Amino acid sequence: MDGEEAKNSIIQIKAIKFLNVSKLGNNDSLKAGYYHLKFESFGLSLVDCFVLAAAEKTNSKYT
Repeated sequence: MDGEEAKNSIIQIKAIKFLNVSKLGNNDSLKAGYYHLKFESFGLSLVDCFVLAAAEKTNSKYT
């Protein structure tokens, strides 16, 4: 999956009407797609990558 395919997949997921991802914008979705491509060798799912993007947005720290 290249960057453009990842971007399109994420935008399609965000367009689902009954899915509410609060406080995550398009930039956060693109960041998750970027992480998904960057960490592909680690086997991270797209959901994992959204968690990373949300954590970065809130300046969360690993404990």
